[in-house]
Amino acid sequence: MGVICGMIIIGTLANKLGRRKGSILTATLMAFGSIGLVLVSLIFQNDASRLFKAMVAMLFLFGIGVGGEYPLSASTASERAMLELQLQHQHQQHNNEAPPVSTKGREVLLTFSMQGMGVFINSLMQSLLLVIMGELGHYQGDDAVYDLNQVNADDAAAIPTYNSFKLFWIWRIIYAFGAIVLFAVLIWRSMRLTESDIWLQTQQKQQCENANSSTAKLILPMTNPQMFKTVLHVYGSRLIGCSLSWLLWDIAFYGNKLFQSTFLRALAGDHATLLDLSLAATLNAFVALTGYYTAAYIVDIPSVGRYRLQLLGFILTGTLFFTCGMLNGASSLPPSITIALYLGSSFFGQCGPNATTFLVPAEIFPTQVRTMCHGIAASAGKVGALLSSVFFNFLHNDKDLFLVSAYASLAAALITYISIPETTTLDLTELDRHWTQITAGPILGENDIPSNHPLAAIQPEFLSLYERRYLTNQAQKNSIEFL
Repeated sequence: MGVICGMIIIGTLANKLGRRKGSILTATLMAFGSIGLVLVSLIFQNDASRLFKAMVAMLFLFGIGVGGEYPLSASTASERAMLELQLQHQHQQHNNEAPPVSTKGREVLLTFSMQGMGVFINSLMQSLLLVIMGELGHYQGDDAVYDLNQVNADDAAAIPTYNSFKLFWIWRIIYAFGAIVLFAVLIWRSMRLTESDIWLQTQQKQQCENANSSTAKLILPMTNPQMFKTVLHVYGSRLIGCSLSWLLWDIAFYGNKLFQSTFLRALAGDHATLLDLSLAATLNAFVALTGYYTAAYIVDIPSVGRYRLQLLGFILTGTLFFTCGMLNGASSLPPSITIALYLGSSFFGQCGPNATTFLVPAEIFPTQVRTMCHGIAASAGKVGALLSSVFFNFLHNDKDLFLVSAYASLAAALITYISIPETTTLDLTELDRHWTQITAGPILGENDIPSNHPLAAIQPEFLSLYERRYLTNQAQKNSIEFL
């Protein structure tokens, strides 16, 4: 719930406050939330009830910062890449060189890949700390023990036991490491982070035109309710499309997380120790990380792009989940097949919808409303995660879990096919030109867009199937005159 609040509230505020202030705000919430988690683990270590309540409060605070980080990191990376492309284009024109190749998708996904890197480092740290503290799974002699309930054993002596005091410190050290990193990020952002030039240019242009306008028809301020109505009128199908596809993906993605224990046991064996399971989780995180980086390095290829990568990713992961469901429980199915299917879903899930659902909302909306729209779409994803974590408990077996994830992925593929546009080769400033014409009318249009200059943002190749089929030329004209 904290993440959902952060995505919507900070995502909306960042359009007005700017990317720098918004990023400092998210870093502050995450840093102090994570420090709070470490402190309450020390203060209430002997009182489980109070520890739980205190951690809930700290995680909610931490979650608000995490939620705000989604739209801000995506928009900032996208705008930074767009600025670099503009500078390269100016240099190319001045020196009569070949046009630069856009890498704006790569910039955003390399930023997002740090999520996968964090998961991988966490699993790796856990494995190393288990080795350093000697918690390799003992069968006798420990005074304080933790029973690994997942292990199937006929005899209690075959269940590995652990020193619970040491396990508690492993957990606490991992939290403390995250807190140190986040506090360093807060200091760096406060001292070194600069404002997005694209956002500044948009703000300055709006202020200048509003000041020079002799009519009451000004650019919509972010606090005006009419602004959101205009977003829905012009970009409603995109907002609904990317929100629903993200929601359905997170139902599949977080539902898939519920199967991880089954996969880890298949990989590590029925009598696995905590170290065995941790190493298996590290392998899975590494495979997922390769998916992040693969997506980053192919997403800007025009023949691949955002739309195709997301569509094919949904179809592949849906097919893999469906196969897992149909084969689940087959007595003759070797563990290697289960492992291959699960690792395949981890790879194609990251090199596909998990990457593109983060990228697409950062590129299909204009600068003035980008973080707000991205925050709405991302919060829809977390609603999907919430739905899967609650309602999947009512499913009775792993087969149903796999099949629901498959159906969610395939439904998201259909939504992608209908509502998601391709923006790989689109200059994001063209979205601002379109938005400017809509919100400021002919005043800005006469100055910024010559009558013989077509708006690239509404050319067919940059529209979704729905927009191409149902938004006629007359509807486009109506949208410009909407206010």
